[in-house]
Amino acid sequence: ENYMNVAHVDCALNDGRTFRRYCQQVLGIPEGHIHIIEDATYGQMTEQVNWLSRVAKAYEGDARIVIYYAGHSIPNEKDGSAYLLPVDASGDNTAAAYSLNKLYAELGALNAKSVTLRVLTMKEQAGNHCNVGDPKAALDAILSWMRDLDKRDAR
Repeated sequence: ENYMNVAHVDCALNDGRTFRRYCQQVLGIPEGHIHIIEDATYGQMTEQVNWLSRVAKAYEGDARIVIYYAGHSIPNEKDGSAYLLPVDASGDNTAAAYSLNKLYAELGALNAKSVTLRVLTMKEQAGNHCNVGDPKAALDAILSWMRDLDKRDAR
């Protein structure tokens, strides 16, 4: 949410906190199994992927992994590939951003029962569902957004 070199992403922190509550209260995931990294740098993003790898290995193929990202993404102008933008990067430097292709490959290599990734960026009109201060409205908006993406992806 609090980017240093590009526009802020309204509600990203609220979305992450709301999704954490959803994971705890609806999915029943214990608090200690949930990592929420607010205003993540590239190093923090990398460390979380490494942590997921260690978790998947420890659970010997039985882990179910859910990743939710709310923030900016940027394209590589040369090939159109997408990157997640850490809070300390600029919007025109993909070398300082986290490649979605790299993330897909890393997640695909995990020895896990399932891996679910949801990426909420301004491209998906993330700002249209801003409901700070109303967790139920924020969760309803996030779930609605997720259903819309599922429909879009099923086409």
